[in-house]
Amino acid sequence: MATHLTELEGCTLGLIWERGPCTPYAIRKVYKASPNPHWSGSAGAIYPLVRRLEERGLAQSREDYNGERRRDLYQITEAGLDALRSWLGPELTPVTVSIPVDPLRTRIRFLGALHPSERIAFVDNVRQELQAQIREAEAKAKAIDEHDEPFRFLMPRGVIMMSKARLSWINEVQQLLGSPD
Repeated sequence: MATHLTELEGCTLGLIWERGPCTPYAIRKVYKASPNPHWSGSAGAIYPLVRRLEERGLAQSREDYNGERRRDLYQITEAGLDALRSWLGPELTPVTVSIPVDPLRTRIRFLGALHPSERIAFVDNVRQELQAQIREAEAKAKAIDEHDEPFRFLMPRGVIMMSKARLSWINEVQQLLGSPD
């Protein structure tokens, strides 16, 4: 049985490990709360994915009842833990550590197609969105005890640091653009 995991499979298996027995709905909530649109929180993606992990022997489910409502709780298996550890490394692919696809960076390459005032408006909008993202991540980081949950704390810290770096880059873009004609 192959245990190669895609990024979505690895992250989902990691969430099952981290949260202990949990429902696919709980996993969906984590993805939906992510500032990264790469992670799909759709039921059409998560429920079948969790079932595939179970079919591969990486997770197992058990029935649970919340009042009269039945639900399936999933937990990681030993094979799942081995697969998760393998996915984590130490062998990392270039894709894992490289610069990811960045729609913002791509759009900035073609800003010359816009009227100068539209360029300025675009950059202002990006700055506002990044500042909002930083505030949201700071609130999430504040809600996590970095001593009790250091690895979970690092997630919003990464968002803060990356967003601040992008904000610095956007400030350079604005300096290059100057003011509208």
